[in-house]
Amino acid sequence: MKNIKTKLLALGMVATMIVGATGCSFSFSIGGSKYSKASKKFTNAAKEACGAEKANSKQRKAFRQGDIDADGFEDGVYCVFSSSEAEGYELTLQCAEAGDLEGVTLFYKIEDNHGIMAAVFDLENKDLAQDYYDGYLEECQDNLFSEERMEQLDAAFTDHEWAVDDDAEDEYLAIQRSDEGNGCDIVYLKVSGTLVYYVFYTGSCGSDVYDEFLDFMDEADFPNPEGLL
Repeated sequence: MKNIKTKLLALGMVATMIVGATGCSFSFSIGGSKYSKASKKFTNAAKEACGAEKANSKQRKAFRQGDIDADGFEDGVYCVFSSSEAEGYELTLQCAEAGDLEGVTLFYKIEDNHGIMAAVFDLENKDLAQDYYDGYLEECQDNLFSEERMEQLDAAFTDHEWAVDDDAEDEYLAIQRSDEGNGCDIVYLKVSGTLVYYVFYTGSCGSDVYDEFLDFMDEADFPNPEGLL
């Protein structure tokens, strides 16, 4: 299995997709009421399931710079960026331009080669939200869960199993794992109005972080990926 850094960079994960942060003022406004409720539920799930704490100033800077190797994420960290802060960010998707985001909430927990990376994006309008969702989906299907990669893993490990649920137009769930290969990847995507949810786990399926990830999915009312297998 690829190591965590390689997989994160290949997939274009949340923190590495936030670039070009400009100077911007802080604001207590964090998007519309739907986003505010989603963000609160998301961060509560991170706290309850993973013991995550609110990011300090150093960790906020790491989030903004996409420094996924920064120390201090072992215990779980979440961060809520306001609308004025989000205006200073540009995501490296073709559809993205600075100012697309009304708000973003991030959650990271990285321990050795196990990691949970998750986000809730609030976009300016529904069309942009759909563009972002489609961009994440295409990246996932072309790389992490491509047929070519799954065939390679099937050939490499006798116990390799994987499954994808892409029946719904607004939701995507995928899991692949192998005890023999000591690796597991899970992606969950959802678009709802102007909101886009992105959740990613990578590591082994026998770690404490994996168990916490499943608890996080349950607390956030996201589907259990093990139900696909």
